Amino acid sequence: MEFVFALIGVAVAAAAYFIGVKRGGSGAVSKVERLETERDGVATELGESQLDLRDANGRLDEAQTDITDLKTLLGERDLEMRRMNKRLAEAVERARRYGGEHEEVRARIQAAVDGEIWTQTLDPELQEAHNARRSTIPIIAVGNFKGGVGKTTIAANLGAYFADAAPDTARLSHRVLFIDMDFQGSLSTTLLSVSGGEGGNRVTHLFDADMEPPQAVATSEPLRNRALSGGCRFLDCDYTAAEQEEKLLFQWVGGAEAKGDLRLRLADILHSRAVQDNFDMVIIDMPPRNGVYAHNALAAATHLIVATKHDMISAQAIGKFVEYLEGVRVSLCPRMKLIGIAPTMLRQSDSPRGFVEPMMLDAARLWRGGGDVAMLPSIPLRTAISSSAGRSFAYLEDMLVRKSFSNLGEAVERRL
Repeated sequence: MEFVFALIGVAVAAAAYFIGVKRGGSGAVSKVERLETERDGVATELGESQLDLRDANGRLDEAQTDITDLKTLLGERDLEMRRMNKRLAEAVERARRYGGEHEEVRARIQAAVDGEIWTQTLDPELQEAHNARRSTIPIIAVGNFKGGVGKTTIAANLGAYFADAAPDTARLSHRVLFIDMDFQGSLSTTLLSVSGGEGGNRVTHLFDADMEPPQAVATSEPLRNRALSGGCRFLDCDYTAAEQEEKLLFQWVGGAEAKGDLRLRLADILHSRAVQDNFDMVIIDMPPRNGVYAHNALAAATHLIVATKHDMISAQAIGKFVEYLEGVRVSLCPRMKLIGIAPTMLRQSDSPRGFVEPMMLDAARLWRGGGDVAMLPSIPLRTAISSSAGRSFAYLEDMLVRKSFSNLGEAVERRL
């Protein structure tokens, strides 16, 4: 039994040994597997790190490129800043060199905005020369700063009266130079129709910087009509004249007027021998606004007729216009004479005393220049006048109209 028990013990010990060996071998295998798994994970992470490193190197290269570009840009900006500082320094130096010229331009711009540029005094030398002008022929301006009062009707038919080749009396026929300075061009339409001309806005030529008086006469259009005196001519006008006025004003305000004073351009031409020797009279249809052309007409005119329609609003404009004239008279038109007030478009039952005369008396108290603020013969409202507008002279077509403008013409002759 003891032997059996010993044998059994040996068998149990052997079994325990073999079981222990088997268990120990399985643990070693698990470790190897874990190590291999960890190795694979590390290899994977290493590969990903290498990719991240390459990406980082790429971004670093891009950053270095951006830094290089930024340095270049900063260098360009610095160079541009130095250039700007140089230009600024040059501008400051010019301002110092030119002194107060910019202040003068600023003041002229403000004066133009306020309208005071028209009333400012002339340069003393120009003023002296302007005061000394003596015209051998009448230069008659027909004006009012209110539109629709019959300025063009008076200018056209009064001119036809003086240019009449076969006057009713023994008076002489005149060589008349018509000048349309109203950009609406109503007088031009009539004159072009009468003469058969094509037009060329020739009044704008008078304001070309290099225009000389003989050229100005040469650019005028002959007024070809058997009923009118030979030698009559005209300068037409249209809406492009308004553009020229604005351009001339800006140039003048900016100090670009290199030759004399802009307001005296027309006076220089009309008082020249080229005009004085070739015409017996000049008639100017003024524009109904306060601008370059209007002040040139006033500065050039030796005589003025104020046209007015027979109604309250138009009559009230007489005093305002005469008051303005008084403000520019001493500088621009020191020798201009006021011929009188010419009422137009009166109905048969109307009397100038109704509206015009009271306003005329008020204007007379304002005027200090030559001539009187007198009432001229009125022009009635007639179909013959309106139907001939833009086509012909009503003075030449209708006997009653002819009589009315003859009365006006005779009154004007007495007051020249």
